[in-house]
Amino acid sequence: MNIAGVKPEIVKKLQEGVPSLKEAYDMYHKDVFAISYHFLNNLQEAEDIVQDVFIKYSEKKEELTNDNIFSWIKRVTVNKCFDQSRKFNKILRYAQTVFGEDGPSVNSTLPSEYKNELAQALSYIDEKSRMILILKFMYEMDYEEISAMMNSPVGTLKSLVSRALDKINKHHTKGRPYERA
Repeated sequence: MNIAGVKPEIVKKLQEGVPSLKEAYDMYHKDVFAISYHFLNNLQEAEDIVQDVFIKYSEKKEELTNDNIFSWIKRVTVNKCFDQSRKFNKILRYAQTVFGEDGPSVNSTLPSEYKNELAQALSYIDEKSRMILILKFMYEMDYEEISAMMNSPVGTLKSLVSRALDKINKHHTKGRPYERA
């Protein structure tokens, strides 16, 4: 990812040191929101994660160096998405225990305007594979970047992508099958 569209004066300040909270927010909030939204499929939760990421940035910014800021922000975003998803799944399991089979399901809790073919396809795979596919194909990150962010070997990531695409293709009944990277 690049920082196209960022004002030249902000780029100059970046070259001088770690950006302020406002500068970092101006540069990266759209990326944080997009990753969060694509993973969680929920507008409000994605906005909450944007807030959480930049609150954490303000707390940790003194420990960061200019050359690792965007990687750090992406890693925190991914971790917050996983945390939110785990929390949602615990609540969902509890609700289904209390209400039985008539309780809420993942699909019933998502507003219909957020449902699309991609969300359907991604629902067939586990969280980690879903995040890897989102980062790889939607954000065009290479395996090395994803490996550093998720602390997983490149070979493992490629294997997870392959298995995830196989699983999606197995469930995908209309249109063109999803392609491998």
